[in-house]
Amino acid sequence: MPEALTPAGSGRPKLLFLRWTKPGQPPFLLHQLAEHVACLRQFFDVELVDSDCDYDEVCDRVRPDLAVFESGIYAGPRSVTNAHTHPEVPKLGFLNADAFDPVRATFLSDMARWGVENFFTISVSMAEYTPEIADRLFCWPNFVDETVHRDYGLQKTVPVLLTGSQARHYPWRNRVSRVLAQHYPTLSMPHFGWADSAAARRMAVGEGYARLVNSALVAPSCGSFTRDVVRKHLEIPASRTCLIAERTASLEAAGFEDLVNCVFADADDVVEKVDALFGDRDRLAAVTDAGHALVHERHTPAQRRQVRDWYDLWLEGRSADGIIQAGPFAPLTRAEAGRTRPRVVVSGGEDRGLVRAGWEALAVGRYDAARRAFTRASNFHYMPEAEVGLTCVQLASGM
Repeated sequence: MPEALTPAGSGRPKLLFLRWTKPGQPPFLLHQLAEHVACLRQFFDVELVDSDCDYDEVCDRVRPDLAVFESGIYAGPRSVTNAHTHPEVPKLGFLNADAFDPVRATFLSDMARWGVENFFTISVSMAEYTPEIADRLFCWPNFVDETVHRDYGLQKTVPVLLTGSQARHYPWRNRVSRVLAQHYPTLSMPHFGWADSAAARRMAVGEGYARLVNSALVAPSCGSFTRDVVRKHLEIPASRTCLIAERTASLEAAGFEDLVNCVFADADDVVEKVDALFGDRDRLAAVTDAGHALVHERHTPAQRRQVRDWYDLWLEGRSADGIIQAGPFAPLTRAEAGRTRPRVVVSGGEDRGLVRAGWEALAVGRYDAARRAFTRASNFHYMPEAEVGLTCVQLASGM
């Protein structure tokens, strides 16, 4: 056994976490990044390297059992030299980004350059957006710090809390928030973007944010047009407030059930459902309590040991072959002989359907329909797949 490796059960293995965070991040994002490190420290002795480095020198000095290379939306300029040394140390890539973000391409380039072939992501939807690596991509999903997001026992003075960005890539949130604001007293928490600024520093973070959520009866949240599971889906019920959300395969995989531990609704029925709960406070309390219990039992750092699972399984066989994850919130296991990797949860992102429709229309010469589909997909957010489709439409139609 190489001396650097720590057998499972003999103490916590040492994890080398290579992370370069670009400057200018607002406090709430820095808080989230710190939570990732804190979660890993439950299962590993973490050595964080946040600047350019010589991988060979760092491994000689730190003697890690596992190396995790982060790349994604928050990664700044970075350089790792001699990344192909120390082959005895297994490597993982951590894709920290929304599924739709074009930084997916940067991640794949980084991983190829550093010789990383197995990956984790926080996004339940990511496999649909990176099919080339879906068979080597595992989910280390979002979670909440249960010591922060909890029931503070505050009086429920806010009927409806509207929190989060109203950008165009949150279509469900925008639709439902408009309807709720027309029918109930609401408190709106402005979102000032994802870059550090005087305005962004006014946004509530940590306990202050959790207490604000705890003061509301209900709060809506969505996982963008990708229909992902985001932190707010967990922070709201963890703070003992009733979550209103879009019904998605991702949320159902997380354990959410309509009128059991959350409210699944859309703009056409959200008022009817909220009216019914506001008129039956015992039922509202039951749904709220069940959502609170779900998150505190299944979505805290203690249930996010998937990276440690991968390391332990790799250590048993000195190979990543056969490591599987039955679902995005499930632990990792090793497949039985002949068993195939479980099918990933298909979140059904709205843009994925539009891109497919665009290619289908293009294949039969329906150029206007193809152009409309690809354009609608790009209207949510810049989408490389849709832009390639539009280019093909122009070529095929002679425009």
